[in-house]
Amino acid sequence: MDPGSVVNVNAIVWLIILVLLFVIEGMTYSLICIWFAGGALVSLILSLFNAHMLVQTTAFVVVAGLLLLLVRPVAVRMAAGRKVRTNADRVIGQEGLVIKRIDPISGEGQIKVMGQVWSAKPEDGKSIVEVDMRVEVMGITGVKAIVRPKEFQ
Repeated sequence: MDPGSVVNVNAIVWLIILVLLFVIEGMTYSLICIWFAGGALVSLILSLFNAHMLVQTTAFVVVAGLLLLLVRPVAVRMAAGRKVRTNADRVIGQEGLVIKRIDPISGEGQIKVMGQVWSAKPEDGKSIVEVDMRVEVMGITGVKAIVRPKEFQ
């Protein structure tokens, strides 16, 4: 049999592992499997140069471990920085106008902020905020804006 026609079984195994890891990562977006795929890629390349299986396996573990420990924290931080604010998040910190008296006892009250009407309740849970007062949106709980009356300046 011609040596050029011999199938490199190790390369096929590493290729299958590599593809499976990419598929799993694509389905989960967990940023775990991608680092092991990096190790599998290095091992695949080593297998193409007929490196010993122990060298391939060691390279897989070392490269995957280094990528997981060194690169993953940076990637997670970068991914977290790309958080897209929703409509609810965008009103936090904005100034609104009370259009219906905010009364924590009756649970009623509305504000208009950024052109949207929101049910509202006071941040301290006990203040009454009158119509036409300016408030700052401090947070969102469920479908209600948590507001604090603006200080007059």
